[in-house]
Amino acid sequence: MALVHDPTVLLRPGEAAAAIGIKPSTLRVYVQRFGELLSAEVASAERPGYRLYTARDVELLRRAKEMLARGFTYERTAAELRPTAVAAPERPAARRRGRRTDDEAAENVGVLQSAIAAWRGLAEERAAEIATLRDEVRRLQELLVAQRRTVAPLGARHRQRV
Repeated sequence: MALVHDPTVLLRPGEAAAAIGIKPSTLRVYVQRFGELLSAEVASAERPGYRLYTARDVELLRRAKEMLARGFTYERTAAELRPTAVAAPERPAARRRGRRTDDEAAENVGVLQSAIAAWRGLAEERAAEIATLRDEVRRLQELLVAQRRTVAPLGARHRQRV
């Protein structure tokens, strides 16, 4: 199999699926769901319908697989990966020499701001879930204490009769 980390190598579907750790049929589903995030190089001009995958595509689909395994929906996974996919295309020669242009810096700031907003939204969702769970635990504790109070006097009365 070709080297997955080499950015110039294009992988065939079977190779890409093996590199990601999924079946080719699952790769087809991922391409349908996340196709907008993949590189333009994935479509082969010499064989219509035949796709080739870059190292960036393989890494993006590997991250999608991990997120889906953690219970994310396809839509949420695509939303989380979108800022990464936008930031990752090949950069011009100035970028490769280590210099960033103002446009690239502004784009990176935008990507970071959207990532921060996504994480903030996720943190707010989790905080609300935690608050709900804490309230439920408090109610259960109160029910347990109330149940113990009603059971204890009955036991004490029973001992007195004997």
